[in-house]
Order: sequence, then structure tokens, then C-alpha cells
Amino acid sequence: SAFFSKVFSGVISDALRSRTAVIFVGSMLTLACKPMFAASASIKASYGAAVCFYWIFSGKIADRLSKGIRAAPTDALLADLSPGTARSKAFSLCQSLATFGGVLGSSLTAALLFSGFSYETIFLLAAVPSALAIVVLFTAVKQPKLAEDEETEASTKKEAKSSSGGFGQVLKNAASLPWQFYFAALIVSTLYVARFSESFVVLRAKTLGWSTAALPLLLTSNQILQGFFTYPMGMLADNLGKKQILSLGFLALIVANVIFIYSKHPVGAVIGFLVVGLHMSMTQANTKALLTEYINPTQRGTAFAMFAVFSGFALSFGNTLAGILNDQSTKAGLGNIGCFYGGAIATTV
Repeated sequence: SAFFSKVFSGVISDALRSRTAVIFVGSMLTLACKPMFAASASIKASYGAAVCFYWIFSGKIADRLSKGIRAAPTDALLADLSPGTARSKAFSLCQSLATFGGVLGSSLTAALLFSGFSYETIFLLAAVPSALAIVVLFTAVKQPKLAEDEETEASTKKEAKSSSGGFGQVLKNAASLPWQFYFAALIVSTLYVARFSESFVVLRAKTLGWSTAALPLLLTSNQILQGFFTYPMGMLADNLGKKQILSLGFLALIVANVIFIYSKHPVGAVIGFLVVGLHMSMTQANTKALLTEYINPTQRGTAFAMFAVFSGFALSFGNTLAGILNDQSTKAGLGNIGCFYGGAIATTV
């Protein structure tokens, strides 16, 4: 659901010539999901477990839809609002704050649970940040004009009046995206094949001696490192070059795979997790900034939607391949390291 909503929301934001309107829809859906989860106990008491299951399932689907609806228009809006010389910095700041937000939210949730707060109360409190985000969206975020450049702004306005930002024009924009964009998207998608699920890394950490109870510490340390390093890496990308930082990020992923393959001690899992976090800091935001260099403002939503298609299929293929490689390496008596061989090869390619 998140995948398909991400695709269509980017196209719609170009059609409407408005990112904020689409982000508002996604944010409202996120806000509506929290009371749904909070009311699950009441639904179960009144209508039974079967109805409660479908209630929670519907809320989860809506939550994933809301995330997808916000994703592509938010990336396009960041590109619209940031100058080209500071675009990596803008995407990196957003990614860094989102990472710290996730860590803070998880920590507050754990603290509230230990303090005796009910799940219903926690879900209701979780609606507060969503409501504040909507207020900020309306009061502090201004949708810029989507003109390709100053010289063609007049013709763009005339075209917008005649087509009303229609979907026919958007499809034409998708077909006219420059080859440089598709080439860059292909390279990034190949990287996404190597960036398989963290579940495989967690399995490797367990085989190296980490207990199940301690695994969240590894994941949290990875997120904290990403939060601290993503913004500085964005600054370096703007100053030294996006491709240079991305190349270093690719190298870091290869190093991480090698560490997980040859490590025999629990410390190796820690080092591997941290190197993966460094890789994410170098690449996750900078890839988006790099893609914006090849597209016009009126095509950004569609471009990020197309990238969602490429990266979604790449992630799906990468996770499937990682599972197959792990099964083969386990059968050969090597342990669950096959995915890391595949990741190193895909990153090198």
C-alpha cells in the first residue's frame, strides 16, 4: 500500500501543481490512524476479536498509505524549497531529524510503558506530533511556484491554464524525463539490491553471539549514528560533490559486507552495524539530491514516483535474492553469510 500510494502521490502533486495539498491528505490520514488504534480495545469489547482484527488491519493499511502519500511530494517539496547548491544539506537535515525523531519516539514510548501508561493513552498521545505537523504545514510552509525557469515561467503558466495541470501532461512529463535521470535511478536501484532488509544483519548478529534482548541496542546505535552523521555528510556532498560522497558510501557498504562475512566475534557485529549506519548517512539523502539535478521543478513529483517504482522492485528483488543466498550458504555449512557476498557484488557493480 505504501509503495503504490507513493507512486500515485508524486504524480498527483505534479498534476495539482501543489505538494502541500497532497502532504496534507497524507498527514490527515496519519492523524486519523492514531485514534483508530487507541479504540481497538473498545472495539474488541463491543464487537469481538474478529471485528477488532479487521479494525486494526484497516488502521495499519491506512497508516502505510499515509506514509506513502507523504513521501514523494515531501521529497519534491524539499527540492522546490532548497537551492541547488544546498540541496544535499536540505535532504540530509530532513533525514537526520526524521532519524532522531524515530529514536526519540521509541524511547518515549518505552518510558511511558514502563511508567504504566496504557496502549490506548500512548496512541492518543502519538496523535499530538501529527497534529502539530499539520499546523506547521499550514503556517510555516509556503508552496513555491513550479516554473521550470524564469525564462519559461510565462509559457508554463499558459500551459498550466490550458491543461489545468492534467494527468495527460504529467504522463508526458514522465515520458520526457531526461536519460540522465533514468541512468542515475538505475545506479541507485542497483545499490538498493545490495541494501537488503536489516533482518539479515540481525540474524548474522545473533550467530555472532548477540542475545535477542540485546539486538535493539545494535539497531538503536545504528540509528543514532545515522542521526549524527547524515547532516555533516550532506554538507560535505554540497561542498565536495555528491558523486564523491556517494562513492565513499558505496565503499563503506562493501566494507560492512566484508566485516559481516569474516567476523567471528560479537564485536564484529557492532562494527558492521556502525559502518552500515555510516553508509546510510552518506547515501540515503544524497541519492535524492543527486536525482533532482536532472529534472525540472514541474517533473519532480513524477520523477520521485518513478524512482519509487525502480527502488521498490530493487528492494523486493534484493531481499528475495538475499534470502536465497543465505539458504545456499547455510546448506553449504558457511552460515548465513550468503546475502553479504551478494551485497558486496551488487555494490561493486
